[in-house]
Amino acid sequence: MIYLDFAATTPVSVPVREKITAVLTEHSGNPSSPHRPGIEAAKIVETARLDILRAAGLENSHRLIFTSGGSEGNSQVLMNLLTVEKRAGNIVVSAVEHNSVRSLLPRLERAGIEVRVLPPGPGGTLTPEAVLARTDSETRLVSIMAVNNETGFIFDIAAIAGVLKKQFPRVRIHSDFVQGFMKIPATLRELDFITVAAHKIYGPKGTGALIFQNNRLVSPLIGGSQEGGLRGGTQNVPGIAGFGEAVRLLAGKIEENLAQVSRLRAAFLKEMLKHLPLVQVVESKNNSPYILGLTVPGIKSEVVIRMLSEKGIFISAGSACSTKSRLRGSATTPPKYWG
Repeated sequence: MIYLDFAATTPVSVPVREKITAVLTEHSGNPSSPHRPGIEAAKIVETARLDILRAAGLENSHRLIFTSGGSEGNSQVLMNLLTVEKRAGNIVVSAVEHNSVRSLLPRLERAGIEVRVLPPGPGGTLTPEAVLARTDSETRLVSIMAVNNETGFIFDIAAIAGVLKKQFPRVRIHSDFVQGFMKIPATLRELDFITVAAHKIYGPKGTGALIFQNNRLVSPLIGGSQEGGLRGGTQNVPGIAGFGEAVRLLAGKIEENLAQVSRLRAAFLKEMLKHLPLVQVVESKNNSPYILGLTVPGIKSEVVIRMLSEKGIFISAGSACSTKSRLRGSATTPPKYWG
């Protein structure tokens, strides 16, 4: 088997699996319970919380609540617009956001919030100036993902945040950092809301986090007293422990891994294009080496997937989160936002 769908889900690493198993077998307490097993479980949760914040360089400026993944975190940020500071205004989003963001935009519009969609420019760029041009004093939220989950386009969220905060200090900035977390270097301190997930970095599926600045108001999607009243439901202690372990294993290795993956991507592309010269590579001026977008003229994406799958080679046609809801169509024509 050749598994090439890491952008959808990575395998769980052996140390992470061992950590999850140990917590499942040795720590059965509810972290909200006041007895010893509960206190031990709570310590596991809090250790992972601090380790993730430290890895992001945000332990002194931001808080973190655990979620079921990136989609829940994205949803909580957008739904926050309907419950905190209730007013119309507008939201600025890129045209290439994850489906968990795009699917909620009609609901915001029905509530009277103007949605301003900003497509990347030529070459897959999204400059701070372009985002600033769509932002004004009535903008409540700017949501720009750090790394596109289908093309690998990298958007400089730190530069975007710096420019916007200087001109509009009250604007809130959110970034879906799921495909960038522990993979690409990034300065996140200026961001108000950040969403991450475990299953993109060799951690378990069903575990993620919403990170937000200390003074930001956040409304819960799920009622309850857990996570400071901001995310109800008994915490997934084994999943959270696995998330923390995955982050610890990658901490301090981002640059090293980035260089290694860049070499692998270049070698793969060179060999592939030697044998398949008609394949077109989807790239921007600043691309994550962890994601490789390809198109095959004259062949639909689902045909390519089926043919490769029969050979034991597994890839995706676009985001796994939206594949079942809409087919990608022909692989001959890249989506218009690819530049």
